[in-house]
Amino acid sequence: MERSGPIAIVEAGPESARAVAGVRLDFLSEHRRRELGHGGGFAAANRRWVDEGLRAGWYRAWLAETDGVVVGGAGLLVNRMPPLPEDERTAEAWVIAMWVRPDHRRRGLATGLLDRCRTAAREAGIRRLLLWATADGLPLYEHEGFTSPDRLLHLPVPE
Repeated sequence: MERSGPIAIVEAGPESARAVAGVRLDFLSEHRRRELGHGGGFAAANRRWVDEGLRAGWYRAWLAETDGVVVGGAGLLVNRMPPLPEDERTAEAWVIAMWVRPDHRRRGLATGLLDRCRTAAREAGIRRLLLWATADGLPLYEHEGFTSPDRLLHLPVPE
């Protein structure tokens, strides 16, 4: 798509679940280097998850749109956490599915989306933002002040 008119970044409500789910599928397709498609079982499960999260408020999302077309998005997955002696706030959030279409990159959209996430986090009393940086996103996140914890470990739980 050719670069077009001005781009608006708007918070997505439950009525936008389809578009938010689409951004997440596009993000995963690009970074897993395989087309996941917008139909089928995974797409349906993704859409249900997005819809449930937007309705319940544990998932918040923003869409970047131009001329009625979604060209990017980002989300916050909010988790309840116990208070800490140094910070009694009880929420943390993961930034997920931060993605901008390749033909709309290098225009400040990712920074704008991240700014919306940070503003929402501050307003909601979220004490920390976390994310798993892709190679493409790492320079932006480091520039914006994200640091890497030295002991973040993962353990898959078998079904």
